Order: sequence, then structure tokens, then C-alpha cells
Amino acid sequence: RVEVDAKGRAISGTPYRRFHLTKNGALTVVAGVQTDLTGWTTVENAGGFSLSSNVVTITNAGTYNITLAATFENNSTGQRMIGVSFSNGRIFRTVSPSNAVNAHVTTVLASLNSINIAAGETITLTVRQESGGSLAINAANTYFSIQSA
Repeated sequence: RVEVDAKGRAISGTPYRRFHLTKNGALTVVAGVQTDLTGWTTVENAGGFSLSSNVVTITNAGTYNITLAATFENNSTGQRMIGVSFSNGRIFRTVSPSNAVNAHVTTVLASLNSINIAAGETITLTVRQESGGSLAINAANTYFSIQSA
């Protein structure tokens, strides 16, 4: 795999980078409160990333693809949201397209493609839900992945 610059030219010698985290244990999210996703386990770190206090730091500038998924426990009321916040002020959010249905678990997925990120920039991952009560984020199917675009 070869990285390319903004004009599509190959950047020789630029390594492919990937960082993958999975959630360990449940996290309770109070209705109407944006909550940082905490409790991550590093599954893969193929260079250029660090995790500290649930904040991901990008150590090598580049263009990246990001995927975040969060699985909320079953509840038939309200919407669910996940967010990716950058230290430079950029915020991306994905909201479930409709209220939860039939008290099934709800997984919300965000995918950001070709995002330019500066060296030293940090990423915080957040969730929010509007069920009217507290809900848990289940570790199963809750993950964060970032890789060279």
C-alpha cells in the first residue's frame, strides 16, 4: 500500500499506519449527557499513534480513514449518537436515523474518509443517548479504528 499526496502522487517511503482499539467493559451513559468513551484496549498499533487517558494522539501527520462504532444496550426510546472530536475544533457526529425500535440493541457507526490530521493532534470519542434513562455501552461491537488513507 502506498500513500499519496493531495495531487495523487505517490509519497515514497511513507509507511502504512493503523491503530485499532476495542472497548473493554460496559460504560453507563446518562440520557442527554455527552460522555467520553472510556476503557479501551489497544488491539493493533502499526505506528504513529498513542492512547492516554482515553485520548488518541496522532504522532505522524497524514490523511486517514476513521471508523467508530458504539453498541448501546436495548431500549425502545430515543436516539443514539457517537462523535469524533479533534483538538483543532473539528467535530463529527453520527446520529441513529430514527428512534430505537422494539427494544433491540442499537449500534451506531461513523466512518470518516480522507481526513487530514496534523502531527500532535488529538481525538476524543464521545457518545450520547436520549432514552430518558441511563444506558450502557456494550463492549461487544464497540471499536475505534484509524488507518492511512
